[in-house]
Amino acid sequence: MSPVHSTELEAHPAEAQYQSQKMFLNVPCQSRPPSAAPKTGNKTPRMVRPGIKAARDMPNSQGSRTATKKKQCRPVSTLTPEQLQRKRANDRKLQRGYLLKTKQTIRSLEKEVEDLERLRVDDSKTIQELCQRNQDLHIELISGYRAIGIQYSYWAATGGTTGGGDPSSTAEN
Repeated sequence: MSPVHSTELEAHPAEAQYQSQKMFLNVPCQSRPPSAAPKTGNKTPRMVRPGIKAARDMPNSQGSRTATKKKQCRPVSTLTPEQLQRKRANDRKLQRGYLLKTKQTIRSLEKEVEDLERLRVDDSKTIQELCQRNQDLHIELISGYRAIGIQYSYWAATGGTTGGGDPSSTAEN
């Protein structure tokens, strides 16, 4: 650890290391998990993001004091029969809602898959038609060259140096 010249930082070596990291990097050290953060007495230095403090002070819809606290679960055994009946009815209603939403999502995804498959088939047909049209035009070009007495080689025209024959020779036969 490099020496730090602040008397405040020298009083707490762990805090000095944390502060020196902030000084050298000129950014707060946020990569450390809270359990690994240096401790000074009872307080652990933490970085608070903007808006978190405001969210902690606001009561949530369940009426608890802070939004960050977990909702405390009450065991079913302490509910009255009427409360238990209402709870079960509510649970069934929520479950039906989840099931309906899941089914709708599955239907929409299946429809999207069908649409994409249809597009793929259409694209495949279009590619085949274009390849056939390209081959027909190539044959027509070669027959036009031959009609005016020009020797045309596919490989010479495309800059190919390998053999393999003229692709038009099979198409004209």
